Amino acid sequence: MEVVVKDCGAGRFEVSARDAVVAVDLLPGDGGASDGFRSAELLLAALGACTAGTMRNFAVTQGIEGFEGIDIVVNGETAKSPERVAQIDVAIQVRGNMSESDLERLMRVGARCKVHNTLHNDPEVNIRLVSPAPIGE
Repeated sequence: MEVVVKDCGAGRFEVSARDAVVAVDLLPGDGGASDGFRSAELLLAALGACTAGTMRNFAVTQGIEGFEGIDIVVNGETAKSPERVAQIDVAIQVRGNMSESDLERLMRVGARCKVHNTLHNDPEVNIRLVSPAPIGE
C-alpha cells in the first residue's frame, strides 16, 4: 500500500493513492486554505471509514438480518507537548432492525478494524530523506 503526498505550494498538498486524490491544507494561520482536509482529520476519517467498512463487510458476509447501514462520527481532541491527537471518540449508529446479539457482534468486529488495531499497536515508523533536489530547482 502506498500514498503519495505532493506539495502544491501555498500550504496545499495533494494526497493520492491508486486513482484517488484528496486535497490537504495547512491551517489558514500557517498559510493554508479551508477547503481541504487537515492531516489529523484524515487520521480520524481513516478510523471511521475502516470501522464502518469492517462492520458493513461483516454484516453482509454474515447475512445479518435487518442490517441497513452504518453512520459514524469521529471526534478528536488535540494536545501539545508533543502535539498530537490525544483522544478519539467514535460514535456509531447502525441502521436497521437487528437483534441485540447481532449489534454486539458488529461492535466487536468494528473495534478490530485495521486502523484501530494499528493505533493500539504502535507501528514502526521509519522517516528518511531521499534524493534531495539541488538548491534552486
